[in-house]
Amino acid sequence: MSNIIRIEKANQLPYLANIEKVVAHYPWGIANITNAFNHQDTFFAFDDYSGYYCISLIGDTAELNSIAILPKAQGDGLGLRLINHMISYCKLHRVKNIFLEVAVDNVKAKSLYTKVGFRQINIRSNYYQDGKDAQVMKLIL
Repeated sequence: MSNIIRIEKANQLPYLANIEKVVAHYPWGIANITNAFNHQDTFFAFDDYSGYYCISLIGDTAELNSIAILPKAQGDGLGLRLINHMISYCKLHRVKNIFLEVAVDNVKAKSLYTKVGFRQINIRSNYYQDGKDAQVMKLIL
């Protein structure tokens, strides 16, 4: 079983960009990932780079900026492991609310988020490049 590690070196970021390129509907490129890394966003990944997440902590609030699992590793509960790790990390840092955006048609992701207690609080119209709406979700810790 893969361990979850904190990404602490810039030379690890291309692995995350590769996950994004393979998985995400609206992938972050290496420039976006590097920018987030340089602005103190926190990245965690499985040590085999089969999945990762990025989170921003601002006071007692967190925003899940990105989460992705490679297709070959999907369906084995790795997304739930990452989400649970993120929640534990937030609790450790005294976060009270976690926010995220997810495409309204991303049924699998929305199901996972709902399973751990996220609730829809808003819709952002035309949020994505292709005009799709985003569902804003919130988890109260």
